[in-house]
Amino acid sequence: MFQKILVPLDGSRAAEAALPLACALAALSHGELELVRCTLLPEDMGYPIAVPQLVMDGERQHCEAYLMNQVDQLKQTGLTCDFQVLDGGNAARRILEEAEHGHFDLIVLTSHGRTGLAHLMLGSVAEKVSRHAGCPVLIVRGTDLDHSDLSRPRLP
Repeated sequence: MFQKILVPLDGSRAAEAALPLACALAALSHGELELVRCTLLPEDMGYPIAVPQLVMDGERQHCEAYLMNQVDQLKQTGLTCDFQVLDGGNAARRILEEAEHGHFDLIVLTSHGRTGLAHLMLGSVAEKVSRHAGCPVLIVRGTDLDHSDLSRPRLP
């Protein structure tokens, strides 16, 4: 059974498609969920610029508020749930580090279904996580593949 389940989210409805299955698995095994979200650094988007600490603090607060809202909703269903904001860097690498550090039994995440140039340029976090994780990974296909709904503010 899966006692500790890691669920990476990026703020999109597509990523949230992993939540119902992760919740069902946690409920069945009386396990706990940890929701994570990576902050976005300018260099992650290909911009080699310095960003004021105030902007980065705002990004972190935005991620925290988003995750706290998700956790509050899940706790109302009786699930044991927590969250963690992962600071910057390569999202796949940060998720893998958290999974190893936290000794998670399962990672449940969504594939955004990017293909072609978008897949080549952005890569696939789900693919990288599944290839390198030290625990099982369950990839859920996002039901809403509209990537314009990311709730995180865009950095210049």
